[in-house]
Amino acid sequence: LNVTYKQPKTFNGSLAIGLLGGTFHLGGSIKKDKISYLIGARHKRSEYLLNTLETEGEYYPRYTDIQSYFHFNLGNKKIGNLPKTELGLLFAFSRNRYTVEPVSRETEFGTFNQPLNIYVAFVGRELLNYNTYQGAFKLTHRFTERFSSHLIFSNYYTQEREYFDIEAGYRICDVDKRPESETFNKCISLRGIGTDFESARNQLNAQIINTELRNELIISDKSHLGFGIGYAYQEFDDHIQEYSFIDSADYVTITEHIDGDNHTEGNVLTGYIQHHINFSNRHMLAYGLRFNYLDINDNFLISPRIQYSFFPSWKTDMVFRAAAGLYQQQPFYREFRRFDGSLNLGVDAQKSYHAIVGMDYNFSFWGRPFKLTVETYYKYLDDIIPYDIDNVRIRYYVDNVATGYAAGFDFRVSGEFVPGDESWFSIGFLSTKEDLSIYDRGMIPRPTD
Repeated sequence: LNVTYKQPKTFNGSLAIGLLGGTFHLGGSIKKDKISYLIGARHKRSEYLLNTLETEGEYYPRYTDIQSYFHFNLGNKKIGNLPKTELGLLFAFSRNRYTVEPVSRETEFGTFNQPLNIYVAFVGRELLNYNTYQGAFKLTHRFTERFSSHLIFSNYYTQEREYFDIEAGYRICDVDKRPESETFNKCISLRGIGTDFESARNQLNAQIINTELRNELIISDKSHLGFGIGYAYQEFDDHIQEYSFIDSADYVTITEHIDGDNHTEGNVLTGYIQHHINFSNRHMLAYGLRFNYLDINDNFLISPRIQYSFFPSWKTDMVFRAAAGLYQQQPFYREFRRFDGSLNLGVDAQKSYHAIVGMDYNFSFWGRPFKLTVETYYKYLDDIIPYDIDNVRIRYYVDNVATGYAAGFDFRVSGEFVPGDESWFSIGFLSTKEDLSIYDRGMIPRPTD
């Protein structure tokens, strides 16, 4: 997952403006390539797409982000063709705004013999604001041509605001499904009417400070070793204030009331070791493990993985791959928070036992390089924390109460379809289902199915 940023040698820039937003970037270098810079910004709107949803209303989503990367060659010494010491600085800011003013929604449900219709009229609006700030530096020092180290420090801060006041009046009725009738597909008898009101003033501030040391050792031309260790401090301040009530059949019932404050701090230790070895330039094996420890739930995890690559002796540049391993993801703050705002700090990590086979094919077309990637995979999922999606909010069940699987196929061609611009064409198929022990329904699709 490491990303290598471009280091432009000459001044360049781009600007694109469309009906749904725009992008902008500048890049270049100064002092004889000792300093390079990249600055970019994007703005996007999606109301034209969201206005096709089943709920009619006014949608005003706005997404803006600014990123910059600066690279410095420190000193004049080099190891091989690379600077002995270099520094990279990364800064990023993103701003998300989701404003929704629902107007009405109409849905048919029930059975063939007893079709029903619900019509809902809304008043009010939902305002969801998310801001994130990130800064990082990466100091690289090459001690020799065979050994180098990277010291990485980053600070991530996010502000989340969820405010809404929405009142809904609903009507449920029987629908006439007789084609010969004058009232075909219309309401013919009223089942019930009522109102529903929902309000929230939720605020979440989170900060993550991370430091990591990565090392790379070239044992020989065919054997490379990577290892590292890291530490992260997490802090969360969460204020939740939500309530809702319904007015139906002349009775007002409070359906939800949440009012709480949570302050949570955590420490995370991480580490990894990975070995690449090449046999006769046709076989490559990569194997290793990662560990991490989270003191919030006193959870220590070890995740091994292995990958084998085969390079056939053909004239084409092609490689076949097979990989297997265990991936364990420590819960993040929202996975500790129940629907009622209380915390369950005993949640375990979600686990994925996965197997992947695939191939890469590098070829030239139109005089430019392209790459074809094909993969198929199967993952057995254990200790799943199920979740529901409410608009753009995700609500977790905060218990490891499900098992499941994910299986799929991916096909991608990437390259310079337009000279100078990297882009891709991809097709993917994903099936993912889960079995919740709290319900007796068997396998059901996950939200991402």
